[in-house]
Amino acid sequence: MILDFSYSAPRCGMEDTRPGIVTLHYMYYAIILFWTTIIVTCLVSYFTERPLPEHLDQTTIWTKTVLAEKPPAQKEPEPKTVETPSAEVTVEMPLYLKAYN
Repeated sequence: MILDFSYSAPRCGMEDTRPGIVTLHYMYYAIILFWTTIIVTCLVSYFTERPLPEHLDQTTIWTKTVLAEKPPAQKEPEPKTVETPSAEVTVEMPLYLKAYN
């Protein structure tokens, strides 16, 4: 878009000296972008490791209610306390982090 504004279209009857990327029709650009996205997605998918089954729980509508077998729960550590001159403050792990432990 920047190139389109920086290289204005020539007037009628004048030679078009703009670079080829500026004269490329937007539909051709969309097709090139579509296929580039498909190819990159397939290559990345092919060269990366498969996710573990426990990482796939509740990620799609088909696995919404499926829970993989998890290892036995470990005992939660005691909350850390910080002593201050005026009071004792209890610091707990936020709720959204507890879900992943």
